[in-house]
Amino acid sequence: MRQLTNWNADLRKWQETAYGETMTEFERGAKNFLCVGTPGSGKTKYALRFAHRLLQAGCIKRIVVLVHTDHLKRQWALAASEYGIDLDPDFVVPNGYHGIVITYQALGMQLSRIHQLVINAPTLVIPDEVHHAGENLTWGNALKLAFEQAAFRLNLSGTPFRSDSNPIPFVEYENGISRANFTYGYAEALADCVVRPIYFPAYDGKMEWRTDGKRFVHSFTDILSDVKAGERLRTALSVKSDWMRHIITDAENKLNEIRQTHFNAGGLIFAIDQKHARQIARLVREITGEDPAVAVSEDRESSKIIERYAKSSRKWLICVKMVSEGVDIPRLRVGVYATNVKSELFFRQVVGRIVRMIQGMPEQNAYLFIPKDIEIVKFAREIEKERDHVLRQRREFLQSSFPLEKKKTEKEYEAISAEVTGKTQLSLFGNKVANAFGLPGPLAEMIAVNTPQTAADEQKAAFQREAALRDDITSLSRLVARKMANGNQFVDWEKPHKDWIALGGRRIEQETITELQRRKVWLERQL
Repeated sequence: MRQLTNWNADLRKWQETAYGETMTEFERGAKNFLCVGTPGSGKTKYALRFAHRLLQAGCIKRIVVLVHTDHLKRQWALAASEYGIDLDPDFVVPNGYHGIVITYQALGMQLSRIHQLVINAPTLVIPDEVHHAGENLTWGNALKLAFEQAAFRLNLSGTPFRSDSNPIPFVEYENGISRANFTYGYAEALADCVVRPIYFPAYDGKMEWRTDGKRFVHSFTDILSDVKAGERLRTALSVKSDWMRHIITDAENKLNEIRQTHFNAGGLIFAIDQKHARQIARLVREITGEDPAVAVSEDRESSKIIERYAKSSRKWLICVKMVSEGVDIPRLRVGVYATNVKSELFFRQVVGRIVRMIQGMPEQNAYLFIPKDIEIVKFAREIEKERDHVLRQRREFLQSSFPLEKKKTEKEYEAISAEVTGKTQLSLFGNKVANAFGLPGPLAEMIAVNTPQTAADEQKAAFQREAALRDDITSLSRLVARKMANGNQFVDWEKPHKDWIALGGRRIEQETITELQRRKVWLERQL
C-alpha cells in the first residue's frame, strides 16, 4: 500500500458538483448516497475522488468496491491505482491495500469475513451498478448484512431504475419509487460532449414461424400478444433468417464507413444466449471474412478476450450480457441489438457501450441497429428525444452566436463552399472564443483539432463531408424504400427521392450541403 499523495486530476463539471454534494451529505452525518450517471460519463473517477478525500482526511481506513463481473474487478483496481489508491481485486490478504474489489456473488460466499473487515475499521462501501442487488434477493440480503455498520455507502448506477420487486438496501424509496441524490443523464452528458449522439436504424421484416403445428406470418407492425410478439422477435433474430444476415451486413457496411476516419472503430453484437452468440459469430465470419471475438460467461477466458479486444483493432465483439455494463471500450461505434431482452434498463446499458466519447476526435456518431419491435423502438424513441433536444439547442446556439457566417450561406453557389466555411470558421475561433461563448471544454477541443491549415485542406474537408452525406443518403433511401414496399417483392428504389422532390427538394446532385443534411434528417424520420 503506497502512501496516499494529493489528488491532482481534474474533474468534469458534473463530477465536481456530484463530489461536492456527496461531501455535504457525508459531513451532515448521512450514511447513503445514490449517484445515477449515464454510462461513459465518469462515475468511477468521481467515486474515487470521494474515496481519496475520505482516506486522506482519515475519515475511513478501508474501501470495499462491489461489482458484478470479474472483469470489472481489475478495471476498478487499475483505475484506482492511477490516483494512488491500491485496491486488491483478488482479496487474498486485506493488509497492504487501501481496500478490496469483489463481486456481488463473492460477497455472499465470504459474508462473515467481509463483515469482520467493516467492523474492524471505518469503511467506505461503493456498490457499483447497485441495481444488481435488487435482481437477486440473496445478493441484497448479503449487502445489508455485510455493510450495515459501514461508515458510508456510495451507491452507483449507470441506468436509472425506479422500482424493484426486491427493494435494494441503502437506496431510498418514495411510494415504491427509488430516489437518486444526484442524476447525470444522457442528455446532460451529450450537452457536455461527454458522450456521442446515437442513431437507431430500425428494421421491419416479414417473419414466419410455426408453433404447435400452426403457421404464423407477421411483420413488426402487426399487433400481437406478448407471447406471439416474443416468438416473432426470436424468429427475426434467428441466424437462419435473411433478416439477421441483412441487418449484420448493413451494420458491417456502416462500421467500414466509420473506419475510413476512425481506423480501429469497433462493433458490438448482443445475442440472446451463448448458443446464439456462437451462431452469430459464424454468420459474421461468413459475411465479413473475419473472425469476431466472442465473450460469453461460460468461457473462463472471457475477461481476457474483452481486454484483448479493447486493445486491438479487431472489428466485431459478440456477447450476451457480459459487456452490458461497466466495460470501457471507447472505440465501439456500432451496435446490433440481436437480443430478445425487452427492458429499458438493459437497452440503455447497451447504448452506454457505444456512446463513450474519444476526446479530440470529431464526427463521433454512434449507431445501434435494432429490430422494429414496438417495445424496443419505444426505448430508442426516448433516447432520440433527449438527443434531438440537445442537438437542436447546440445548433440554435451556433446560429445565434455567428449570424454573419449564417448570412454567407444565403447565395446558392456560395452555400456549397460556405457550409465548409461555416464549419471551418467555427474551428478558427479555437478554445478561447469557444469557451467565451459557453461551449463545453470537449467541444472546444474538437473545434480546435478540426481546424484546417490551408485553403486546400478546407476544400478537401468540404468534399469529404459532402461525399459522406451522399453515401448516408443513399443507404438511408434504400432502407426507406424497403419500408415503403411493405414486404412486397418489388421495391421502387427511387420513391424516397421522388417524395423528397415533391416536398420541394432538389435533385441530389444539385443540393448544397445544408440541403443534403435536411434530406438526411427527413429520411431518418421516415424510418
